[in-house]
Amino acid sequence: MTRHAPWAGRAFAALALVLVACADPQRPGTPPRNVVLITVSALRADHVSAWLYPRPTTSSPGVDPEVRRFSLDGLAGQGVMFAHAFAPSAASAPSLASLHAGSRSLDGEAATLAESFRDAGFRTGAFATGAAAGGGELARGFERFEGFGDDVEDPDYAAVVAATAWLREEALASEAPFLLWLHLSGPRAPYAPRPLGKDDFAARFADPDYAGSADGSLDYLAALRDPASGADGLDLGHVVALYDAEIARVDQLVRSFAQTLTGRFDVLPRDVLNESVLVFAGDSGAELFQHGRAFEDDASLHDASLHVPVFLRHPASLTGKRVLAPVVELRDLAPTLLDWFGLAPPDGMD
Repeated sequence: MTRHAPWAGRAFAALALVLVACADPQRPGTPPRNVVLITVSALRADHVSAWLYPRPTTSSPGVDPEVRRFSLDGLAGQGVMFAHAFAPSAASAPSLASLHAGSRSLDGEAATLAESFRDAGFRTGAFATGAAAGGGELARGFERFEGFGDDVEDPDYAAVVAATAWLREEALASEAPFLLWLHLSGPRAPYAPRPLGKDDFAARFADPDYAGSADGSLDYLAALRDPASGADGLDLGHVVALYDAEIARVDQLVRSFAQTLTGRFDVLPRDVLNESVLVFAGDSGAELFQHGRAFEDDASLHDASLHVPVFLRHPASLTGKRVLAPVVELRDLAPTLLDWFGLAPPDGMD
């Protein structure tokens, strides 16, 4: 079970701010100009290579070392990782609401992270898939909000493309700093990783000798809840391999996006990655059949569903230890970012 201490949230903000250079001119280094927030659904921390998972899900193996610097492992290694970060829920919607409101709920009375940055003169854009695609309260404060649902062939890829276009055509065309939020469905079921270019992710971690009928479809995952399904360890292992392949696909999307942010590929006019604080977080985990007969359970309180990867990256000012051990929560990201940029937290934000 997860072990939340009552002081955990405040510990997150305090520890982060001790280690980072905020807008305070007395701090060393160059403060960040922008915020790039990337969140991913159903991403278990213990299935991320940088969190010591044995499969290379997020290390981009086989690519040039210079390119590998932009993998999730590479980006995390250039920043500060939180080894024990937890989401408030196994469901994406309440976890994302907590992250954006800096409290345990998001209602009409609570100001959002985007509203605070918008009111401070930042351009704000959000590009979301899955549970966040509908916008609703999560869209508050964003000048541009685009959601990509199941009617889009590849929602995650489409969101990355749209985010890049917004930066090129709108955000960087002005003199204002920006807050960009990119939310990817990633490994949220079904587990059916699409190819990207020549990369066949469905075969990335699959046992070539597996001859069973297991797949990552919603129908198959639902059938596994029945003890009479007849699934064995090889079947379950195949489904987990597909889940891990979805994570590897997210790693490639983020890697390409991060390289684009540096000005590579001649898409953007300048390097905005290094002038921005990059915040990466999973919004929840996944059971993967560890507790009961379910691969995902929105009511789960186990570490498998709540322990998520979180890291902050801004080499010009983020200094100190690279891995922090205290238990922290997603809801502390908003007040930490506001303090970092010298903005007062709004009423209702913890």
